[in-house]
Amino acid sequence: QLFRTPVELWSNQLFSAVTTELGVAKGNGCTLSPDGVHLIVTSVGGTVTSFNALTGEVNWEYDPPQPTGGIVRSHSQVVYT
Repeated sequence: QLFRTPVELWSNQLFSAVTTELGVAKGNGCTLSPDGVHLIVTSVGGTVTSFNALTGEVNWEYDPPQPTGGIVRSHSQVVYT
């Protein structure tokens, strides 16, 4: 066997109070930082959340302001307005 059996350290339901027509607001994209310390999660609404990769604790969250007359969206981890 080349790899050890994965062990689940934590889990989190990645839904927010706001839902889209598909019912999913978070979980649009997940990326582990190169040092393995942070799990970065983007939402359809543009929010970026950093979780501690080992504990699942939220390190920080950034919710970009909506521009006048526009909306903020994220697709495949790219946030645009």
